[in-house]
Order: sequence, then structure tokens, then C-alpha cells
Amino acid sequence: MQASAIHYLAVADDPPIIAAAMPEKTVQIWSWKTGQQLGEFKTIFNSGGKRLALTSDGSICIAGGWGRGLAAYSVPNGTLLWHRKDVHKVQAVRLGGSSREIYCGVESSSAHILMAATGESIGRVRGAINIYGSQYSSHRLIQRKGRYEVYGDTEFGVPAMSFALLDAVFSPTALCLSDPGIRLIDLNTGLGLWHLDIGSNHLAFNSSDQRFYCVGSTFPGRIPNAPDRNSLLRLASSIQECDEVVTLGAGQAGEQHSLNPVEFLLPHKEMYSRLRRALYWHISTSRDAIIRRPDWMDCSTL
Repeated sequence: MQASAIHYLAVADDPPIIAAAMPEKTVQIWSWKTGQQLGEFKTIFNSGGKRLALTSDGSICIAGGWGRGLAAYSVPNGTLLWHRKDVHKVQAVRLGGSSREIYCGVESSSAHILMAATGESIGRVRGAINIYGSQYSSHRLIQRKGRYEVYGDTEFGVPAMSFALLDAVFSPTALCLSDPGIRLIDLNTGLGLWHLDIGSNHLAFNSSDQRFYCVGSTFPGRIPNAPDRNSLLRLASSIQECDEVVTLGAGQAGEQHSLNPVEFLLPHKEMYSRLRRALYWHISTSRDAIIRRPDWMDCSTL
């Protein structure tokens, strides 16, 4: 897998901007529509977790740091809006469906809920490791040790398949989980729709084509003749079917790239511009290899 100076990306829908976390706590703001850099500023961000987020309107950048707390910056000039030094051991920063609330997962303690505009505490969810919100409904996913709980218009529990939930994302009708295989849960019934024996650290839902996307890698030995690579995969919204749409380029270990994040994204701008959640930088280091329904993909029902 290629290395990059970009540690993490966060994406806003309107305006079309990207926040790119760089070394030395620097965050750059880019327009993925024009390819121009709009700003650059220092933050408390450090790598090792999902510690960067943008509000949906692109006006606020939220950054977290292990031992540094949680802070908000205006975009694109980077003016510090607030800094919560009392929020310790930040591991994950996510926005609620309306972007008014921040869900902050911390190490060995209950997750925080804060106001994005002011940093004021709304509360903590006892025993919650992480919280995921839906942009399409009132649904929220609470990750607890050994189980997941869905609250909102419908409520149900989902048994954990692993000690770690790598990512989760909602569509209007379903919940997609990676723990570490990928599975789709119907929000009306709480029943599983399909399961894929694929590992992925990041999931996204594309509201334009109503499909889920992930950067997927097969588990060694589980799927015969599986290629030794990660791929950007387009997943079905409700049936056990998936397509490999982009094959990531292979590089030498430790290889560094000076390309800005927009240069990474532009070759597949139409696909990426509509993804609702931030994409890891390596999704876009891709060649134009498009393969329909590869034979090695194992789509097994729950």
C-alpha cells in the first residue's frame, strides 16, 4: 500500500471542500470542485484514530488529539472557536446527522456528545464506545462492548461479530457495519440482509446511486484466488451483490507522495463528489481498472 503525507480526510457536501490532516498538526482546506487550496492552519490533530471531521456546511473543522483534547476551528482561516482540554484520550470524532452535535469516542470511558458550534457538553452515553448518527432519520447506533444498539424511529439490538467495530454508516433504510466482515441490517426489522467476508476500515453511502462503498480487503485464505490488494468496492443496497469499481495502485512500502488531496480525487471526481462521509486518502490513489462482479468475491447470506 502506498504511503502518503495525508493522514486523514474529512469531506463536506456544500460547499464542496476537503479537510486534509497533514504532519505536524497541520490541516489543509481544498476545494474538490476547483482543485484550489483554500486555507491551511495548525490544529491539535494527531494520527492514530478518526480524529478529524467537517460540519456538513463546511464552516467548522473539528480536530481531536490523544492527550490534547477536542477543538473546533473556523474554515478556511483556522480561527480557534473552542478547545475542550478536559476531553481526554480522543479516539474518534463524528458529526451527528444534522452536524449540530459531535459524537466523540474516547479510550476506556463513555462517549461524549457536544455542541459543534460551542463545544458545550450535552451529555455522555454511559458505556458507549462510539456513536454513529444518520443523516436521513433519527436513528443512532450506540457501540457498546459486545453489542450494538440502534435507537430512533425503530429500536433493536445487533450482536457484535468482533471485539472491534471498524466503521458504520446509515442509508435511509439500512445500516452497514464493518466488524470486520461487512453486513447490512434492515432498519425496519433489524434483520440482516447480507454479509460479505471482506475487511474494511471505512464505509460510505452514496445518496445519488443509493449504494454503499468501502475500501475492502479479503481475509487471507478465506476466498480462493482472491487478489492480494485492497479495492474500492461498490456494494448493493439490499441484495447480496457487489462490484469492484476501482483497483488501488500498489507502491513500495514507505513511499511518499507530495500530491495534494484534490489531485488524488480528481480522476474519479464524479464518484467521490457525492459520497456523504469522509474517505481515506488511499481510496483515491487508484488506476482506472474497472471490473464487474469479480469471480473471487464471496457474497454469502447471513
